[in-house]
Amino acid sequence: MTALHDDFAGEAGSINGRIAPTGQRWLDPNDRCYLDGNGRLIANVPDGEAGHYMYAQIALDAPVTSMRADISWVGTSTEVSQNGAVTLIAGNAPARAGTPPNQGIFFQNIHAVFGIWATSINMWNGTAPEAPDPFFRIYPGGRLEPDGRIYHIGMAVIGQLLVIDLPNGERFYAADSRIPAYSGSNLIYQCYNTTAVNLRPRIEEVWAETAPVAFGTGVGVELPY
Repeated sequence: MTALHDDFAGEAGSINGRIAPTGQRWLDPNDRCYLDGNGRLIANVPDGEAGHYMYAQIALDAPVTSMRADISWVGTSTEVSQNGAVTLIAGNAPARAGTPPNQGIFFQNIHAVFGIWATSINMWNGTAPEAPDPFFRIYPGGRLEPDGRIYHIGMAVIGQLLVIDLPNGERFYAADSRIPAYSGSNLIYQCYNTTAVNLRPRIEEVWAETAPVAFGTGVGVELPY
C-alpha cells in the first residue's frame, strides 16, 4: 500500500496547501516550492541565484518505512563540489530547527542527499549534522546528466538499517543506531543547491510507504527497484 503518491500534475504555482492524490496536504512555510505546470516540483529561485533551498513538507499517519522519488537535473555542474541535490528527509517530530524555526529542516531527522555527483546520508540534530555520517558515495561513473533525464532515488527504513537506492542504479545498506529514533512520520522532499547556481534539481514524482518493507518474503511492501 502506498501511503503517499504525487506526480505534481496541475497548473503552475505554489505547492503550499496542495492536496496530494493520496489525501495528504503539502506545506511550504518558505514559499519556495512551485509546480512548473509540466508535472514537476521545482524551487522558486531565479537562475544564477545562490542559496537554492526548497522544503516541501508532508505528514503521514504512521512512521515512514520507504521514501522514493523520480528526479532530474537541468543546467550546469562541472566539478564534484557542485553537487546540487534532491534530499529525502524523515523526522520524528514536525518541529524545525533554525532562526526563525520554520526556515530549516526538522530538529532531528534522517537527511539523505542525492546529488548529481554523489549521495550522502546524514543524521541531523538541531542545526547541524551529527558525526559520523552513515553513508557517502561518489558515483564511479562520474556526474549524472543534467539534460532532463529521469533518475530514481529512495531510502527504506528497517529498524537500524537504511536501504539506499542511488540515482546511478546502485543499492547500498547503512546501519546506524540513531535511525529508529530520528525517523518518523514527518517528511520533507527538498531541492538543494548552493555551489552550482545554474544547476536545477527537479522532483518529478514522489512516493512514501508506512507498511513494513519486505525482501522477497511476501510480507509487507516489496521495494520496487
